[in-house]
This record gives sequence, C-alpha cells and structure tokens, in this order.
Amino acid sequence: MSAPQRSRGGRPAVLSEEKIIAAALAVIDAEGLDGLSMRRVGALLGVEAMALYRHVPNKNAMLAAVVDHLTAGAATRPAPGTPWTDALAGFGHRYRDVLLGHPAAVPLLATHPVSPATAEALLTPILETVDHAGVTVERIQFAFQSVAVFVLGHALAQVGTPPGDGPATRSASTSYYDAWFEAGLSALRRGFAVTPAPDDGPL
Repeated sequence: MSAPQRSRGGRPAVLSEEKIIAAALAVIDAEGLDGLSMRRVGALLGVEAMALYRHVPNKNAMLAAVVDHLTAGAATRPAPGTPWTDALAGFGHRYRDVLLGHPAAVPLLATHPVSPATAEALLTPILETVDHAGVTVERIQFAFQSVAVFVLGHALAQVGTPPGDGPATRSASTSYYDAWFEAGLSALRRGFAVTPAPDDGPL
C-alpha cells in the first residue's frame, strides 16, 4: 500500500471533491483560467497532483464541477405562493451576483454547460413552491433558461470590458451595466408573463 499524501505541515492531507472545487475556484479567481492545472490545485492543497485523481478524473471534470458549483450558488426555494415572475427576477439577480463575484470564471460558464442534474436541482424547488398563475411549467422553464443565458451573456460583456482610467469612470461604467441589466431582465420578465394566444405554440 502506498503511503498517504501529506500536506506541507506533515499531516496526511484530507481531500474531498468539495475542497478540490474550492481550490480550483481560488486558482481561477487569482490567476485566471490559464493558470488552472491539476498541479496548481494540488499545490494549493498541499498534495501532489496525482492525489486529486481519486476525486476528479481529469481537468475537464474539475472544470465541470466548478461550473455546477457556481450555478448551484444561485439556487433558492421561494416562499410558497411567490409569483413565479418574482422568483424569476430573484434568480436573475442572484446568478449575476455569483458571476460578478468570480469574474475570471465567467468565460468558463459561457463555454461549459451546467449539468442536467444541477439544472434540475436549481429549478425543481422553484416549480414546487411558486404560484404558476395558469402558466405552463414548460413556459416557466423556458423563462428561467432564457434569463440564465441573458445573465451569463451580460456578465461576459461586463467583465470583458477594460476598466476606466479612474474611480469615477469605473463607477459610471458599473452604473451603466446595472441599468442595462435591470432593463433587460425587466423586459424578459414582462415578456414571459404575457399569456400567449392558443395558436402561438407551446410557450
């Protein structure tokens, strides 16, 4: 039997998928996606890179786990009877907060779709508690998917914009993006809230 991996302090390192995801996200936050590697994550955790493979099979799996972790951060269970459009807007704001909290990870989420299991875990509690108000579940699902795409695209535009020359310029830029976001989210909310005519299709 091989000897257990040891941390830099000399004690056996206790690894888990959760710790690896947290370390991977810390590397992305500090060094960007280009700085992420199994070796770099292992070094942050005080172990050899090979020790990580018991928990994540490869770098792509680690990236997928980071995507699911960040997306799950926008999950919530609204109070029973909450109008579904309120839950939709709340999700949009939470998801944006998650993305802007980890700007270097936004391109990752734009190119790696969330797993079906995580998407279901995020949406199911909402569908179980909100007031559908005669709207089909399929329409609500399309609404949440559309808001998720809008939030992600908006965040990608915002974090990809170089900052201004000074604090005043950055503040103005932030205000601009905030106003743009609210306008877009409100438009989506109003649009999906409109009950379609019977011949308009399944939406």
